[in-house]
Amino acid sequence: MGYFGYKLLKDVSPERAKEKVVPYLRQFEQGLSSRNIVVHLYEGKSCVALGYGAMQQEGLILSPIGWQLGCVWMDVDYLDGDSWQVKLFEGTEHRCTHNVNPWAEHEKPTVNMEHVEYRINRICELWPLQADRIRKHLLLWREPSRQLGVTRWAPRTGKAYDSDKHGYGDADQIHDFLEAFGIGEMSHRDQIIIDL
Repeated sequence: MGYFGYKLLKDVSPERAKEKVVPYLRQFEQGLSSRNIVVHLYEGKSCVALGYGAMQQEGLILSPIGWQLGCVWMDVDYLDGDSWQVKLFEGTEHRCTHNVNPWAEHEKPTVNMEHVEYRINRICELWPLQADRIRKHLLLWREPSRQLGVTRWAPRTGKAYDSDKHGYGDADQIHDFLEAFGIGEMSHRDQIIIDL
């Protein structure tokens, strides 16, 4: 369980990302935190990822990196074993937020399938190289069915793609999603540690 996340930065080299992250983190005063900030740098397919864990603090601190680079970027966050979500940006502009399991936050969420499709299409539109490989990962973990005029939400079964290790309903599906971007253990390039 717990929390961890990645900032995926489109068309940014590992060198450019590190060149931006290190001086940015060093501007914080010593003593703001009782621990180090550890950021893992991954090289993917036409993108890099900044991986962080343990607490949401790193994710919040790193948000200005995407704004400063002005690129298409997204936060991909693992949410305490219950779900994972994507927050999509173009520079400073927030484009959409998509959670594959809104039932983790609300027992009876209002789900508009047109909005869900819009969000999936928007993410795929801004990441066209990965679009065919990520679309099914973004499907909701429950499927709607109408019975006697009432919409019921049944658990979606199976995996997004046959090669995946994790199926719908498993928050570790986030790793299969990231693999579509070439982000995994084998793509790890560097570790940035800053004492705060």
